[in-house]
Amino acid sequence: MIRFHLVKSNLVSGDKSPYFPKTIQEGNTSLELVIKDIAYGSTVTEPDVIAVLKNIERVCTEHLTNGRSVNLGFCTLRPQVKGNFKKPDESYSNKKHWIEISVAPNLGMEKRVSKLAKVTRINRSNPQPSLKSIKNCSRENGKYLAGDLLILKGSKLRFSEREKSLGVFFVKNGVEKRVTEYSNITSSQIGFKIPNDITSDSYKIVVKNIFGTETRQGELLEKIKIT
Repeated sequence: MIRFHLVKSNLVSGDKSPYFPKTIQEGNTSLELVIKDIAYGSTVTEPDVIAVLKNIERVCTEHLTNGRSVNLGFCTLRPQVKGNFKKPDESYSNKKHWIEISVAPNLGMEKRVSKLAKVTRINRSNPQPSLKSIKNCSRENGKYLAGDLLILKGSKLRFSEREKSLGVFFVKNGVEKRVTEYSNITSSQIGFKIPNDITSDSYKIVVKNIFGTETRQGELLEKIKIT
């Protein structure tokens, strides 16, 4: 699902359409999840995928630094010089100028996404927690164990820890388990510990917060698996 809301533009008037859509980011898909998804159902292992991705990065870096575009099949990468020059003979300076890499998806990929995606407009006056990424501070092997300290990032996350109906929840088959131990709670970040008595399984991560008198929730795009 791709969600968007409408924003009024000050650049148009009269009979022209005065609103433009602003897409809401639903979170970030981690590299670990991408690797697992690529390896799933294929003959390659996760280490194979990691090795190929590292080679792709190396090859792209080599060609891009030599001014060449790189066609990866589903997208094309191009190096671009950025910054302003005061005089036509001014030299490139790392302090004032920089290199950016543009990413252009191929036409077939754009058509497939446009065909498969479901789009809905939301009312911006109804805010809700937005969960973008999660990091395990206790280990770097992609595993999650009971008692691990996690950092959840997003927006509109702050809640009252005293309210037991609010907070971070692990959800499986409609059954919710609330987190009880937090290290910090801000609007953009929550630090918390995976409950010690949680069972091994895959869970959705949900944050519940209150806006006015209404409780609303946001959900992390990817599930996490407790081992």
